[in-house]
This record gives sequence, C-alpha cells and structure tokens, in this order.
Amino acid sequence: MNLLKDYFEQISSKIITKSYSENEWMLKNFALQKVHLKNIKLAQSFEKLCNEKNEILTFGEFITEEMYGKNGYYNTHIDFGKTGIEKVWSNAIINICEENSIHSILEIGSGDGSLGIETLKIAKKNNISFKWTGIEVNNNLVNQLRKTLQKIKIDNFLVFNSLKNVSFDKYLVIFPYSLDSMANEVMVNIQNKKSNINSLLGIKVKNNYLEETLLTKDNLNKRNISFKNNIFTGANEHSLDFSSWKLKPFQRAYLPIKGFLNILETIEKINKDSMFLIIDEIKPPPNLERISHLGTPRVLNHPKRDYSSIEGAYHNIGNNLWYFPFYLKPLINFLKQLGFYDVNFDVEDKLAAFLGKNKWNKPGLYLRCAIIAKYKIISNKKSFSLTSPFEQ
Repeated sequence: MNLLKDYFEQISSKIITKSYSENEWMLKNFALQKVHLKNIKLAQSFEKLCNEKNEILTFGEFITEEMYGKNGYYNTHIDFGKTGIEKVWSNAIINICEENSIHSILEIGSGDGSLGIETLKIAKKNNISFKWTGIEVNNNLVNQLRKTLQKIKIDNFLVFNSLKNVSFDKYLVIFPYSLDSMANEVMVNIQNKKSNINSLLGIKVKNNYLEETLLTKDNLNKRNISFKNNIFTGANEHSLDFSSWKLKPFQRAYLPIKGFLNILETIEKINKDSMFLIIDEIKPPPNLERISHLGTPRVLNHPKRDYSSIEGAYHNIGNNLWYFPFYLKPLINFLKQLGFYDVNFDVEDKLAAFLGKNKWNKPGLYLRCAIIAKYKIISNKKSFSLTSPFEQ
C-alpha cells in the first residue's frame, strides 16, 4: 500500500464549496499587488537590483535576492529550517549505494553538511568508502562547511557553489529538501476566460514599495529567455512546454522552472545507471472546486506555513523564509521524460525505512515525500512537457 497515494486520493475526493470570504479573497488576491515593504534594507537591495535590470525583475530574480542577497534571509538569519534528514536517511543511502555499486554521491543543496557528514561516519565504521560532493549556493554555508570538514578531518567530502567543478561519474544524486528552495517564476492568465498561460509576472521596487507588473517580450529577450506558444525557453536553450496548464481568469501558477532546469543541468554530469533521490515537501493535488492560485509558496516561520494573503506575504518578506513545494505527478512525469525508470515514491519516513531495511510502524508527515529513480536513457532532447497537476 502506498500511503502517499491513498492520502492524495482522500484529499482529492473532498469538495470545497465557495463562500463569501473565498470570493472576497479572490477579488483581493487575483489583482496585481502594490505593497509597502517592512524590511527597508532588503527593499533597498531590491531597488538596486531593479536599476541593474532595467527597472523590472522576474519573480525568480526577486526571490533569489530575497533568499541569498546581502540583506536576504540566509545572510541575516540563523534558522534555515533544519530537517534532521541525516537521522532518517544515512543508513538508507549506504544501502542504496552498496546494492547498486555506486561510490560517488552528489548532494544538491548540502546546507551545513549534516547528511554527508553523518553518512560518511557510519560508512567508515562499516569499512565502506564513498566520495561525497556537495553543491551549496549560499557561500557563507560553503565556507562554514569547509572549515567544519577540515576540523573533523573528513577529506572525502568536497563542497562547491555550482556544478561547474563536478566531474562526470555514476552518482547517487540527492536533492534533500532543496528543490522547493529554488526560485520559482509566476505565470498568469490575463484573459477574461479560462485559458492557457499567457503572461509572466514581474516585480518593480522603488521607494520601499513593491509593485507587481507583467513582463514584456523585451524584458525576457534581455535575459536570453522566451515564452511563446506556451513554451518557456531558458538561456541554456532547454524548453519547458506548459500547454496542458489551463488557468482561470487572472489565476497564477507558481512554477519551479529553476528547479526543473537544475535537474536538467545535473543529469549532464551523471553516467547512466546513476540514481536520483528527491526528498521534499510536496503539495496535494489542487481541488477543482476551489478558486485559488496554484503552487503557492509556503512560509517557514508561519504557524500554519500558509500565507493568508499575497499582500501580507510581501509586506513581511525577508523576515520569513519562502519555499515552494510542488505537485507530485508533474515531477514524476518529468523524470520519466528525462529517461528515468523504476520510479518509486512514498511518505519519506516509510521509504527511508524500506530502503534502509528497517521496520516502519509509525505514521509520517504525509506531505514529506521521497522519490527514488534510476537513470538509463541519455539523449540530446532539449524540450520537455511540464504537465498540469489536473491531468490524470
């Protein structure tokens, strides 16, 4: 029995009726926003970046600055949402590598290195040797981790801030709660009827005020990207087809374009017979009866982790960490298009116990999911479909 699948079917069977408060929410949150930013230093960083980018940022540029900029969350806070993943996965990772003759591990989003350090310690006690490579875009964490590794004398763990220095190899690639931390783009239907996506959201910041706008073709061309006939093409010429996405008037879809392009970049570094392990929070399928935006961000420090309004989320940006869980079906479909097979998924704790050959007899957090898949087919394909979560 797949607990995650059963849980999703239960969620999907519930019908949520519209109420007056929901209609009121829609009128306010389906409009383009203009909001005063509470965090003045971060607002100044946004404005400076706007000046460098011809006044308008993509949503992805905006969120990247919010996360990793000088005055962004990661450089002004110490709470990064530690998950304790090393306590759940270390033994399972060792078993996966042993059973599949994998000797190199590539971790995308290594953070403070807890997962790699704990796994390598356990492996060493059992006379097992791995090469561990961590990729971490936060330079402060990179420097901190290098000092930690030197202090505890672990020399088979390397850490970089990009994939450029990673050698081609047969890897177990791990995304440990990192895909949902990669900046999204926001796509919109600006027609007065249900339609395909037809616009991308942009952000302007001036005098501590944030104003949403729509990106023009010229805005995209200056970034060597395009969005035409439902197809988004990035600077690296990989394309994502959103033809199956149909949105209500002025509805938004927060889409993990950077995350999916990062997966494409990663598979260029791996040999066939490599494996992917994706561990992340995911969203349940959207309910057709409910009017809301799709793929909306969550807030790490919020009691319910969901924002009540777009305006409020912007107002407090920089003081709370946004992250972007996505839908399971489109992600699995994408992996299969890339040439992955034997794709299995379930509740994180349950799958970790199974792969680690341990008993599992307790309920897990059902929105914490793990996906394990094998990579077989290597092709030069450049265009992929990102299917709608409504598709069967």
